[in-house]
Amino acid sequence: MAKKIEAFHSGELFDIGQGYVVLARHRSTDDIEAGVFLVDVYCLGIKDAFYTRVSNAEYEDMLEKMASEESRVRLAPEDARKLIDDAIAYAKRLGFSPHRDYKKAARVLGGIKAADSDASFVFGHEGKPFYVQGKHDTPERAERIMRLLEARCGEDGFHYLLADDLADGRLPDSVEEEEPDDDPSIDDDIMESEWIAVEALVRPGNLERKLIAALQLLHEGGANDPSEAFDIMLRKGEDEAKHLVERWSADSPVRTAKLLAFESYEHEYRETARATANRALKVSSDCVEAWIALALTFESDADAGDPFEKAVSLAERGLKNGSPYGDEALFDRQLHLREYVRAKLHLAQAYKERRTRDPAFATTTLKHLDEAYATLADDPFRVRDWLVPAQLTLSREDEAERLLAEYQHEAGQEYWNANRALLLFRQGRRDAAGEALRNALAINPALAEALLDPESKSENEPRPALVRGLIYRMTALDAWTATDGALDWLRKIADRRWMG
Repeated sequence: MAKKIEAFHSGELFDIGQGYVVLARHRSTDDIEAGVFLVDVYCLGIKDAFYTRVSNAEYEDMLEKMASEESRVRLAPEDARKLIDDAIAYAKRLGFSPHRDYKKAARVLGGIKAADSDASFVFGHEGKPFYVQGKHDTPERAERIMRLLEARCGEDGFHYLLADDLADGRLPDSVEEEEPDDDPSIDDDIMESEWIAVEALVRPGNLERKLIAALQLLHEGGANDPSEAFDIMLRKGEDEAKHLVERWSADSPVRTAKLLAFESYEHEYRETARATANRALKVSSDCVEAWIALALTFESDADAGDPFEKAVSLAERGLKNGSPYGDEALFDRQLHLREYVRAKLHLAQAYKERRTRDPAFATTTLKHLDEAYATLADDPFRVRDWLVPAQLTLSREDEAERLLAEYQHEAGQEYWNANRALLLFRQGRRDAAGEALRNALAINPALAEALLDPESKSENEPRPALVRGLIYRMTALDAWTATDGALDWLRKIADRRWMG
């Protein structure tokens, strides 16, 4: 018997802008799994989410606490999926990503397609985003959200209601928000694509394994197209993905070496990682991934330049003569291109760190970045975040300005604003530069800390915001240092911000 699926949203969702969307699967007479989503249809998208598996009585009790039965608005499952997906898409356009537990709750959405829904939903309020400060939103968090909205929508492009403006300083009782972490911020909500890009660059194993599993699934006829195959693998368990990857690598030394290279990324100790990378190279010295894995066991990219050069050389040979993974299927070529881009990015960084040995390091760095940027459509590794500072280091302001304009839709993201601020400063447009820099610091205050005083947090476990700041330092410090007065100007803007 097919599992019964039911869904609803709380009745006040579109009246006050926030409420619950619930989708539940009745697995048996007394076994229900449910995904619960706190949705802000006015601005922030999925503010909270959780997955639960409960008895009938527990499920009914949970629902009654959220919304009385008469106030629930029933939805077809596909309409609930569309409402959730559309809320996420709306919020992402403003710079906000769904709550960190969304993926856990979304497991109940498997097999339900928003494309099957004819429903339409209206987001925002009176044609604009409308931010309502939640009862757990600190003034600092509210300020960051406001800055992000101003950067993305313009000063008059959104509505807002802050705690001081509310009659009792809180949201209606019918909407209970989760209390945030000890250090409430929106740092983990924004910049998701940047963080994924960094993870894919330095620890690519998990994502690449999913791509490989999707490739094998498509090859075996388990999906109709690459997009469907990858979507299926994102929802599948690790065991199933592992079996697909094993079948993909069977009887192929290059593929087997690639999987060993992935394994080396996961070792905590450098010596163990290097031994595994060398094992991969013994299996196949033609494996680009194995050379990258070996290079990453060195103390710095500068010391690892030769293995990176070897990886790039092999990858370029493969681009000319055909992918070493067997055929030119979409995902096979995608895997090869992704190796090439990662090797190019690391090689560019190696030339930056070799600046004292290579007087033409800046030109060589820019060459590698230009070639990496041109390789993959949609720039999944965000080479653009490295490329703009490299262009500015060589005083190629026109190229940097064109690239920033191409990604104008990222005006709510920290690296874009910081790079634009530096460009405008170099052009002598101080007012506009100051505004862009204040936007960048509102989104991630740790940018200034990382550029000016990177050791200040060395004794503590680095916060995600500071880690992103340190990554920006790695990519952009040369450009800031090469610009007369830029770091002093940054310090003044940051000091004024802290003093209010």
